[in-house]
Amino acid sequence: MLKQIATVFLVCTSLLAQTNGPERKVEGNVITSLHDPNVGIELPKSVQYVGADRWVLYDIADCELHAFVEADGQKNVQRLYWVQFEGYVPTKPELKHTYNSPRHATMGGLDFYVDTWVRRKDA
Repeated sequence: MLKQIATVFLVCTSLLAQTNGPERKVEGNVITSLHDPNVGIELPKSVQYVGADRWVLYDIADCELHAFVEADGQKNVQRLYWVQFEGYVPTKPELKHTYNSPRHATMGGLDFYVDTWVRRKDA
Protein backbone atom coordinates (compact mmCIF):
# COMPACT_ATOMS: atom_id res chain seq x y z
CA MET A 1 0.00 0.00 0.00
CA LEU A 2 2.80 2.43 0.88
CA LYS A 3 4.47 1.67 -2.47
CA GLN A 4 1.24 2.52 -4.35
CA ILE A 5 0.83 5.79 -2.46
CA ALA A 6 4.45 6.71 -3.16
CA THR A 7 3.98 5.94 -6.87
CA VAL A 8 0.85 8.11 -7.09
CA PHE A 9 2.63 10.91 -5.23
CA LEU A 10 5.62 10.80 -7.59
CA VAL A 11 3.42 10.81 -10.69
CA CYS A 12 1.36 13.76 -9.41
CA THR A 13 4.39 15.84 -8.42
CA SER A 14 6.02 15.05 -11.76
CA LEU A 15 2.94 16.29 -13.62
CA LEU A 16 2.81 19.46 -11.53
CA ALA A 17 6.46 20.17 -12.25
CA GLN A 18 5.84 19.92 -16.00
CA THR A 19 2.84 22.28 -16.13
CA ASN A 20 3.88 25.70 -14.89
CA GLY A 21 1.27 28.41 -15.17
CA PRO A 22 1.63 31.40 -17.49
CA GLU A 23 4.39 33.86 -16.60
CA ARG A 24 2.95 36.90 -18.39
CA LYS A 25 0.28 39.01 -16.71
CA VAL A 26 -2.93 40.26 -18.30
CA GLU A 27 -4.91 43.28 -17.15
CA GLY A 28 -7.88 44.18 -19.32
CA ASN A 29 -6.58 44.31 -22.87
CA VAL A 30 -2.84 44.48 -22.08
CA ILE A 31 -0.36 41.60 -21.78
CA THR A 32 2.77 42.45 -19.80
CA SER A 33 5.91 40.40 -20.31
CA LEU A 34 8.91 41.03 -18.07
CA HIS A 35 11.30 38.99 -20.23
CA ASP A 36 11.81 37.55 -23.71
CA PRO A 37 10.82 40.25 -24.54
CA ASN A 38 10.27 42.88 -21.87
CA VAL A 39 7.18 44.38 -23.49
CA GLY A 40 3.57 45.38 -23.06
CA ILE A 41 1.19 44.36 -25.84
CA GLU A 42 -2.03 46.36 -26.02
CA LEU A 43 -4.96 44.92 -27.94
CA PRO A 44 -8.15 46.79 -28.92
CA LYS A 45 -10.24 47.87 -25.93
CA SER A 46 -13.17 45.84 -27.31
CA VAL A 47 -11.48 42.47 -26.65
CA GLN A 48 -12.35 40.08 -23.87
CA TYR A 49 -9.62 37.93 -22.34
CA VAL A 50 -10.63 34.25 -22.46
CA GLY A 51 -7.60 32.63 -20.89
CA ALA A 52 -4.10 31.27 -21.14
CA ASP A 53 -2.27 27.98 -21.37
CA ARG A 54 1.35 26.95 -21.07
CA TRP A 55 2.92 23.71 -22.21
CA VAL A 56 6.16 22.13 -23.41
CA LEU A 57 6.00 21.44 -27.15
CA TYR A 58 7.90 18.42 -28.52
CA ASP A 59 10.09 18.41 -25.37
CA ILE A 60 12.02 21.40 -26.75
CA ALA A 61 9.89 24.56 -26.57
CA ASP A 62 8.22 26.34 -23.66
CA CYS A 63 4.99 27.77 -25.11
CA GLU A 64 2.65 30.27 -23.50
CA LEU A 65 -0.60 31.23 -25.23
CA HIS A 66 -2.98 34.06 -24.35
CA ALA A 67 -6.34 34.30 -26.15
CA PHE A 68 -8.67 37.25 -26.56
CA VAL A 69 -11.90 37.53 -28.53
CA GLU A 70 -14.24 40.16 -29.86
CA ALA A 71 -17.80 38.83 -29.78
CA ASP A 72 -21.16 40.07 -31.01
CA GLY A 73 -24.28 40.52 -28.87
CA GLN A 74 -25.07 36.79 -29.09
CA LYS A 75 -21.53 35.93 -27.92
CA ASN A 76 -20.47 34.68 -31.35
CA VAL A 77 -16.75 35.20 -31.84
CA GLN A 78 -16.08 37.79 -34.53
CA ARG A 79 -12.31 38.07 -34.04
CA LEU A 80 -9.75 35.90 -32.26
CA TYR A 81 -6.43 37.28 -31.04
CA TRP A 82 -3.84 34.57 -30.31
CA VAL A 83 -0.66 35.87 -28.63
CA GLN A 84 2.02 33.24 -28.16
CA PHE A 85 5.39 33.43 -26.44
CA GLU A 86 7.74 30.60 -27.25
CA GLY A 87 11.33 29.79 -26.38
CA TYR A 88 13.55 26.75 -26.17
CA VAL A 89 13.68 24.94 -22.85
CA PRO A 90 16.91 25.62 -20.90
CA THR A 91 18.10 22.04 -21.43
CA LYS A 92 18.31 22.61 -25.24
CA PRO A 93 20.48 25.77 -25.66
CA GLU A 94 21.97 24.52 -28.94
CA LEU A 95 18.65 24.58 -30.82
CA LYS A 96 17.69 27.30 -33.31
CA HIS A 97 14.68 27.86 -35.58
CA THR A 98 15.31 27.24 -39.28
CA TYR A 99 12.29 29.04 -40.75
CA ASN A 100 11.77 32.68 -41.60
CA SER A 101 8.98 35.13 -42.27
CA PRO A 102 8.84 37.96 -44.79
CA ARG A 103 7.74 40.30 -41.98
CA HIS A 104 9.67 41.05 -38.82
CA ALA A 105 9.08 43.28 -35.79
CA THR A 106 11.47 44.44 -33.08
CA MET A 107 10.22 44.43 -29.48
CA GLY A 108 12.38 44.90 -26.43
CA GLY A 109 15.46 44.87 -28.67
CA LEU A 110 14.66 41.38 -29.99
CA ASP A 111 13.73 40.37 -33.56
CA PHE A 112 10.40 38.57 -34.05
CA TYR A 113 8.72 36.90 -36.99
CA VAL A 114 5.29 38.32 -37.76
CA ASP A 115 2.86 35.73 -39.08
CA THR A 116 -0.73 36.82 -39.50
CA TRP A 117 -3.63 35.70 -41.61
CA VAL A 118 -7.25 36.55 -42.13
CA ARG A 119 -10.08 34.17 -42.91
CA ARG A 120 -13.63 34.88 -43.93
CA LYS A 121 -16.20 34.19 -41.23
CA ASP A 122 -18.13 31.81 -43.50
CA ALA A 123 -15.04 29.86 -44.60
